[in-house]
Amino acid sequence: MRILIGALIWIALLVGGGVYLADFNTERAESNSQLVQYLTSSRRSYELSFDQQSVVKIGDPVILVVDDGPAQIVGYVINNSQENVEDPRLPRWTDWAKVELFSSAPEIAEMDYLSYHTTPASMDWVVQMMLPPYKRQEIGQLIMNAYSENQDEIAQVLQPVVLRSVREAAEVVKEEFYASIARHEQQISDLGNRYQVELVEEELVPLIKDEIWPIVQEESAPVASAIGQRMWKQASLWRFGWRMLYDQSPLPEKNLVKKEFERFMSKHGSPIIESYLPEIMLVQQEVMRRASENEEVQTVVSEASMQVLRDPEFQKLTTDILRDVFVDNDRLIQVFEKNWSSKEAQDALQLTNARLDPTITEIGQALFGSAEKSITPEFSRVLRNRILHKDQQWLALHMTKNRNQPVNRNAILKVVNGETGTENPFHVPTRSKF
Repeated sequence: MRILIGALIWIALLVGGGVYLADFNTERAESNSQLVQYLTSSRRSYELSFDQQSVVKIGDPVILVVDDGPAQIVGYVINNSQENVEDPRLPRWTDWAKVELFSSAPEIAEMDYLSYHTTPASMDWVVQMMLPPYKRQEIGQLIMNAYSENQDEIAQVLQPVVLRSVREAAEVVKEEFYASIARHEQQISDLGNRYQVELVEEELVPLIKDEIWPIVQEESAPVASAIGQRMWKQASLWRFGWRMLYDQSPLPEKNLVKKEFERFMSKHGSPIIESYLPEIMLVQQEVMRRASENEEVQTVVSEASMQVLRDPEFQKLTTDILRDVFVDNDRLIQVFEKNWSSKEAQDALQLTNARLDPTITEIGQALFGSAEKSITPEFSRVLRNRILHKDQQWLALHMTKNRNQPVNRNAILKVVNGETGTENPFHVPTRSKF
């Protein structure tokens, strides 16, 4: 009897459960049907012919990109070598591959093709990905806000340390620069002697004589003439004349002409020249302007400058001096260590950190995400590519408008090289939180 009652209870439970599950699954009937169709339908495979050798790995996705909808994966690479290889999972340089398209993929028409895309392996891609224009603008705004809010307080505590460091460092740099020049005096002398012949005598002197001096004469003639006329009126021929005769005589005192000239210049010449200083300055400016616009001057100066800059001896000399002054200068390092390890500097840095810490946190969240939210899409792409080795290369399926000419299963699909640096359109965000 107990066995019969137990059996009846189990039958009732099974019947009731079946009815409940039937009602529950009514809403999922369509999706279940699609799943069954997906699992039972046959897939199609095609050989690929690449325009050029490309890195292909088994499992690389085939992505269908459509204009009016999201991208979707419609297949995978199932083979990347026509020969037996030791480890087929490794990526290979190849111009042949084989893909398998899902049953849900559209039929391939005669003019359909694929394009090959890769994620750049350079750090530049990481920087561009992590800092797109809108992200740079966002971070820049955070920095500007923090600077506006705290600049006065931070400047007040850091300014004494910075000014003292710069002042002491400048003195050390100046001293070491002179010392380095002295140590390389022979190199500088040899270089100067060589350029005295190659540049000054052969290039610059003829340039000054033929191009610049005529400009100087033309521009300075009116002012020089005016100064000369005024001096002539003030000069005493009698005073100069008898002093010249006296200097030529056997009398003991000499150099009377020189003394008279010095007296004349002090009393008359210098005041006259000073009165024309504005005109002289204008002449100088005009000479410099015309000389700088002279094509021959520009050509010679440019070629001479480039000759010096390209000179290996000059480059080595410059590098040695800069290294002496800034790199191998222990005194310079000691100046900054002394100033920035002082209590005043440490107190200033602690205050700065306290004021800027919220902004630094905001910048980190803008770049990487936060504990409350998932990581950013940009960091997700970098993480998948560099750490998880995903989305490194993929194939994009391009469908032509003419769908009336399906190809046969043995057709070989053409693969062209896609645009460099394009983003994988089927990005699967990394959902992990911190």
